[in-house]
Amino acid sequence: LTAYTINAHQSAIALFALNSSASLLATGSVKGTVIRLFDTKTTGQLREFRRGADPANLHCLRFSPCSSFLAVSSDKDTVHIFAVKNDPNWANRKTVWQQVGFIAEETRRACVQLKLSRATQSATRTELAFLTAGINEASELGSTESLRTAQGRCGLRTYVCHDGGDL
Repeated sequence: LTAYTINAHQSAIALFALNSSASLLATGSVKGTVIRLFDTKTTGQLREFRRGADPANLHCLRFSPCSSFLAVSSDKDTVHIFAVKNDPNWANRKTVWQQVGFIAEETRRACVQLKLSRATQSATRTELAFLTAGINEASELGSTESLRTAQGRCGLRTYVCHDGGDL
């Protein structure tokens, strides 16, 4: 096993996630505004995703099982879902800030953004899980959003913790 150094962010890393094959690494800093995606074989940066302009405490970074999507939750009561692969059906939108040159062209916005209910605003943590089965099943623990990919349908389940403990 060989160790590599990836200079991911200027500030400290708050969260990181590997996809199921460990070929992709997603990182988020303590600022919580930008998520970066790296190829673990080459250590090169593949993408940069913009979570928001305001600093945030990141709660969760999670890849979908097929690695087509990356979901991010934070203390801002939002869930951002980014298209990892270059799929024209899920192209991350170009913002007005990119159009006028304030944000780099390579920076991508979320293809889906979910606002969590007011009941979650006292939450101390929001965890995410992608599902490939049981997408339409109701759960008292969380809510599910459905996404379609070329490989089929997958769901994103959000879990909210109010007491600071683990789910």
